[in-house]
Amino acid sequence: MDLSCIKQQGMSFVSVCLAVVSLSTVITSYAMSVSRGDVQSLFPYISDTGGKPPESCVFGQLLNTTALLLFASAWIRYKQMEDLDDDATGSRKFRICNLVSLIIATVAALGLSIVANFQDVAVLTVHMIGACCAFVGGVFYAGIQTWMSYKICPNWTSYSVCRFRLFLTMSGIVFVLTSILLEFYMFTVI
Repeated sequence: MDLSCIKQQGMSFVSVCLAVVSLSTVITSYAMSVSRGDVQSLFPYISDTGGKPPESCVFGQLLNTTALLLFASAWIRYKQMEDLDDDATGSRKFRICNLVSLIIATVAALGLSIVANFQDVAVLTVHMIGACCAFVGGVFYAGIQTWMSYKICPNWTSYSVCRFRLFLTMSGIVFVLTSILLEFYMFTVI
């Protein structure tokens, strides 16, 4: 059954929903926690904005929805690349990278769900493991997808899209490394 029409055009709403829900998660929990005085208004940790009820309930529900949409988006991308692989590359390395990226995205989505369900104020270790899975996994997923995009360029995607993905991946690496370094710094200073 050829679903290339649906996969190429009709499923883009999943990625749009992913962006909207993830942004809504951050904004809603931030607004609730600041208005209730639960966090400082200047640069609080995302997890701190969802640490106390009732914002923790909203944060958890929206983040679980984000995790589900992340997995759905990764599955759609996996199927797209699987279909393109027959035409574009046909290489074993491409197929393996496609599968590995789906596994990594699944781990990242599971990490988001762990972050949503284990607040940092209650179970910090589990929360941090989930956060590492989510953010580090997300960066690895983006890196593999960027490499795959370059492999199918210019027939199936443009160089500008590849460069934009590369920019986002590099930005993600910088942000994740900065967060990790600051977290270690905060633990050693305090």
